[in-house]
Amino acid sequence: MQLHELVVLDSDPFKPLWFNWSFHYENCLALDELALFYREKLEQRSIGFADGYILLNATEQELRSRKTNDPTRERMEFDHLLRINKPREAYYSQINHWFHGYVYKFDAISIEQNVKNISDVVPKFKQPSDHPFSLHLVDSIVHWLRTTPPPL
Repeated sequence: MQLHELVVLDSDPFKPLWFNWSFHYENCLALDELALFYREKLEQRSIGFADGYILLNATEQELRSRKTNDPTRERMEFDHLLRINKPREAYYSQINHWFHGYVYKFDAISIEQNVKNISDVVPKFKQPSDHPFSLHLVDSIVHWLRTTPPPL
């Protein structure tokens, strides 16, 4: 394993938890299957939570404008995938409620502003105490997903 001071992922290895929840687990792995998978991987230390999360948000109007003005990308199932914005925000807001300062949200206005915002918050990341292999965090997430309907 190689360690680096900073690694940025343009996704979340735990995305199936909130993504499948946002679609009520239709044509997706069930929550129990996901919980079992992630607990096992965390116990084996073959996966871990990020040091922090940054969410870049854009309004539906802005996303539609980008779609219209970018002929280089097909953006299949665009309207279907718009449904995940509110559940995604609810999921990461809940995680930040448990661990304040773990998730930062910004409006994606420009590349330059995104870089500045990200650069400003990376040094502020506060990890849960048993980070990154937090069974407590994944159990809390699973319980919350099980008891909370996704917002529409």
